[in-house]
Amino acid sequence: MGWWWTRPRHGSPIANRCASRRRSGDATRSNRVGTASTATARLKSARSSAAKDSVFEDRITGGVIPKQYIPAVEAGIKDAMERGPLGFTVVDVAVKLTDGSFHAVDSSELAFRTAGRIAMHEGLAQCAPYLLEPVCRVTIDTPPGTGSKAGSVLSSRRGQILGLGQHPDWDRWERIEAMLPEAELHGLDAELRSLSQGLASYTAEFDHLAELTGRHADEVIKARVAEGAG
Repeated sequence: MGWWWTRPRHGSPIANRCASRRRSGDATRSNRVGTASTATARLKSARSSAAKDSVFEDRITGGVIPKQYIPAVEAGIKDAMERGPLGFTVVDVAVKLTDGSFHAVDSSELAFRTAGRIAMHEGLAQCAPYLLEPVCRVTIDTPPGTGSKAGSVLSSRRGQILGLGQHPDWDRWERIEAMLPEAELHGLDAELRSLSQGLASYTAEFDHLAELTGRHADEVIKARVAEGAG
């Protein structure tokens, strides 16, 4: 099926605040149940300007969150990004930790990690995330008279033809350059060989990430949900 990432669509910051709580009298921690707040983290998240790069920035002042707990908040943010709202790793996010609170007795690294994770999870859901799929640059070498058929195969697999011309070294052979989603490489070799008496071949290397939309995105998300439920 290939591999995907998630990217937030919004470029403007989205703030989210979450508290991790401890139920009085025991050590059970929950973000919903409790009477005494043990850790609170306030985050601002936005689309990062650096492709496939996520940035964490500590903007805490006045000691509202002790410095020893800042790495735990960051770890919680990374936990949430490992499996985002669409079920895949999230990229291209800039996160600022702007505020928070702690309990002098009950606060812990686990509490702040939980607060960071939940705040980030809820914030990402507000950023209109979308799927990214890897796209490969494909080069096909095919015998005389089969170039157009090979091009049709690529087009049927959501490929973008970049060029069709003569092979630089093999007389009368043709070479096709194209961009093709990595998920569409499955079965390509067999299809190319079937139209060229077993002679055509191809190479592929990763080129970039592109947004996946429509029916194809729905199918990927549906399969991911089913995988998580299994």
